[in-house]
Amino acid sequence: MHRTLIALVLAGIGCGTPPPTAATDASDADATTPTDATPTDARPTDATPTDAADGAVVGRSYYRAATAGGFVDYPIDLSTRPVRAYVPDGTTAGYQVVPGVGRADGTFEIVGVPPGVTYMLAIGTDYYVTDQRALDRHFSRPGRPDTPKVTQPTPVTFALTNLSALPIGYYPDVFDVITVSSFGAAFDLGFASPFDAPTLDTTKDWRTGYSLVYPGGPPLPTGDDLHIFHARDDAVAIAGGRKASVRTLLDWFDAGTVTLLDGAPATVSGAFVHVQAPVTHSLSVQGWDRAAYDTAYGGASIGGYGVALIASPFPNTLGLGADLAAIGFSDWSRSTALTASLVVPYADPFPASWSRMLVDGYANFRQFSVPGAASSMYVAGGFKRFRLRPAGPPDLAPGLLLPTDVRINGVDAAPGGRLTFDGTRPVEVRWTAAAGATQYTVHVVQMSLNGTRTKATVLADVTTTATSIVIPAETFANATFVAFSLTAIQSTNAYASGVLVENDLPLTTATAIGGMFRLGTTCGDGQVDTGEVCDTTSASATCDVDCTPVRCGDGLANAAAGEDCDTTNDTLACDRDCTLAACGDGHINRTREDCDDGDAIDSGDGCSAACKFNNVCGDGVVQAAVEDCDAGGDTAQCDADCTFAGCGDGYRNAAAGEQCDFEIHNGVASPCSSSCQLQ
Repeated sequence: MHRTLIALVLAGIGCGTPPPTAATDASDADATTPTDATPTDARPTDATPTDAADGAVVGRSYYRAATAGGFVDYPIDLSTRPVRAYVPDGTTAGYQVVPGVGRADGTFEIVGVPPGVTYMLAIGTDYYVTDQRALDRHFSRPGRPDTPKVTQPTPVTFALTNLSALPIGYYPDVFDVITVSSFGAAFDLGFASPFDAPTLDTTKDWRTGYSLVYPGGPPLPTGDDLHIFHARDDAVAIAGGRKASVRTLLDWFDAGTVTLLDGAPATVSGAFVHVQAPVTHSLSVQGWDRAAYDTAYGGASIGGYGVALIASPFPNTLGLGADLAAIGFSDWSRSTALTASLVVPYADPFPASWSRMLVDGYANFRQFSVPGAASSMYVAGGFKRFRLRPAGPPDLAPGLLLPTDVRINGVDAAPGGRLTFDGTRPVEVRWTAAAGATQYTVHVVQMSLNGTRTKATVLADVTTTATSIVIPAETFANATFVAFSLTAIQSTNAYASGVLVENDLPLTTATAIGGMFRLGTTCGDGQVDTGEVCDTTSASATCDVDCTPVRCGDGLANAAAGEDCDTTNDTLACDRDCTLAACGDGHINRTREDCDDGDAIDSGDGCSAACKFNNVCGDGVVQAAVEDCDAGGDTAQCDADCTFAGCGDGYRNAAAGEQCDFEIHNGVASPCSSSCQLQ
């Protein structure tokens, strides 16, 4: 179970991996993945075009790239993107659309927006509510976006000695990670294995890496830095018989400046430098309180809590860099205590000029499935916090809280269901403010059927400083099922003055996940219309309120069909059989229970009154109420924790042929496939 945290929470906030989007299959995340980042002119451009019409709304979009030579602004080509303004006009549609023009140099201009009004700027799928006339839309990123991209097989052999090898007899909780990073070229390549030899001799196709932040494919370093980091994940015992995930840096190789050519084989060779962890450096987590985070951000399937200390040549709000130390908490077995403490010594071999960033987060997910789909799609929520390393012990209490009472056209956003939508009237989203938030972003994601899978496509990210927004109807064109989430943001950007994007440290976000809604005018009229499978006016034993058949795991709770809640995987509040999670119900909910023997008493069968193990696993005696098997260790059929070996249980059993196991995240947002093999 602890692997889930390192793979997702820390991957999302560090470990050289870009943070997840609101939905995993988003096809157009305009703010972070523009279609063409190749600049026509790398020199900064004026924020106000010289040929701007009097009274026009003007601005520019660009990357502010952090490089070894300083910051360089690169324009984002807007010549092929729709740029427009939505001006409220009191009509049924709610807005007058004023078209604008976007240019290859990143500048844009909209003529015809009346002075003094609050309007909505739209660039692609990004919307910004503002009253400003001169706008700055820049994204601070490490590395250059103008590097050439790899287009054909480019094998690179990594031949390095002096690797800190795993000791003979390593146990399944240990997991090594090699990360190849070029911060100057914004490139990252990671691979994992139990490295049990003192040499690294492997060949990787450069195409298997990715750009840290820029679109267009993996970049090729052209005289850029190249670093190779060797870190180790381990499971460390903490109070109560639980384990915490710990990642520490073991080795570092600085290859200097490197140039690679598209399609040309290359070799990177040398020797790792072992890094030592002095007692003067430690990442300390004292008394972290899961209950406080569960209360503040829980409810969806829990991914756990993680905190990472990251070193990077450039400060950033993406968590990109080398992990000095990282801790993840998701194992609560054999203990009813919901607090955890751990001190992890770490090594820091990097130059003093590098930034040290502390990033922590609490991840949760909500999954949705459309009719006809054999798989679900998740939307991510929870809490993330990015800051420079504080001088003293960090405050790890919950920070920015979620916005509450989120309503869509007056309907509670949390349950999901149906929304009356005629294709003309806009959709209003309204909420209660989160204390300390400086702005908010509403994420609108279309859920659709792609073969037998549920596909997610971002329709809009709408940012405002207010506590309500009205989204134009055309945003939802051709969409039937839509999921909403709302992020509260605490940042230092001067949004009210026209600086639209949060880029600087510190940055904190808290995301509330709403339900999935069916849009239309006929669902609920009692007639089965085109696109509807059923229609019983309201939820019934056979039909959900959104006119789809009842199915546990579709993300929509139907009390009339006996569902107390609805989830694909166990959550803190809901079992995956769509009943409320409770000790004694006979269902083992891994987010909160070790066992469940059908009663909430200690009957001496190895399962306590709190549904925690109190047996002796490994004694060779099978206690049927709490043990599937007991082989005294890992075998092909039995895990060392006395459960049947199985891919997806969150425990990596090498004897059963598993190279990894990230539980519900196998095959999704992790380096582990659905068959528990590294990918």
